Order: sequence, then C-alpha cells, then structure tokens
Amino acid sequence: MTESEDFDVVAYINNSFPTEQSLAGLGDVISSLENEIQTIDKGIREFVRDQTGKPDHDGVTVLARAQASIEALVAKVLDMRGRAEQSELAVRDMTRDIRQLDTAKKNLTDAIKTLNHLSMLVTGVETLNTLVHKRQYGDTANMLQGVVHIVEHFDNYNSIPQISELSHKVLFFILISNTDTFRISDQCHR
Repeated sequence: MTESEDFDVVAYINNSFPTEQSLAGLGDVISSLENEIQTIDKGIREFVRDQTGKPDHDGVTVLARAQASIEALVAKVLDMRGRAEQSELAVRDMTRDIRQLDTAKKNLTDAIKTLNHLSMLVTGVETLNTLVHKRQYGDTANMLQGVVHIVEHFDNYNSIPQISELSHKVLFFILISNTDTFRISDQCHR
C-alpha cells in the first residue's frame, strides 16, 4: 500500500484511524510500518551488495577505469600538442627554405640577365670592331647606340678587368667613329 506512487499519507492515516477508538491500535500500525521500513532497508542493502559485487559495478574498478580514461585523454592531448608544435616547426622551416629559394631564384635570374647582357656586349664589340675595320660608319653608328646602352648595365662592374676592357673598347669605337665621321663629313662638304 505504501509502495504506490500516488500514496497519500493523510488518507492512509484517516483510513487506519477513522475514529478515536481506533487509535488504540496505533502501536500495531507503527510496528507494521517499522517492519515495512526494515524490509525496504534490507532490500536496498541487498541491491547495493549485488551491484558492488559485480565486476562491472565495483566502485574501485569504475574509478580506476575513469582515471585510466582521463590519463589516456591527457596523453592524447599532449601528443596532439607535440604534433602541432612539430608541424609549426616544419612550417617555419619550409617558409625559411622558400625564402632562400626565392632569393636564389632572384639571384639566378639576375645572373642570367647579366650573362645575356655580357654576351650581347661581347658580340657587339666584335661586330663594332669588324664594322670599323671595314669603315662602315653608318652601321657602326647604329650598332654603337645599342652597345652603349648595354655598357650602361655594367657601370657597377667596372672594377672587373674584362668588363673594364670592353667598356674602354666601346669608348675607343665612339672616338674612332666620331673622328672618321667628322673626316668624311668634312670631305663631303668641300
């Protein structure tokens, strides 16, 4: 009767003691309730013993499993953190390497341009030499403009003997071209 969910204490007392005379059986009702409480307590104790006696429900085992799970989780977090740090270092290394490669690419590009200009300068000086010897001053004047433009690229390299020598040859051709051109112009005007 006291086990139902909708148990009403007042209704139970009124049913058990409908009159003042029925209060004489109060001791029996109290003994009955005490027995029921003892039975319920005994059932609870047996249930707790049954649950703690099972390997899956042992409090120590459950606690140990929880601690092991926490330790495993902490280990995974630390591992992930270590991997993230390693990845960050790898990215820094790659970035540094990329910068070095960019610098090397720029230097290589500049070197190729310089070598190309040098090749054009050497070829231009040889061609000027041929044109001056053949006294082809019109072609020499046209060629000389391009070679002078190329020589300007080597202004910072005049300390290199070969570059200095080529620059002096170009100056020499300029002087010869001007001298011979003036002579020819003079002869044409007489």
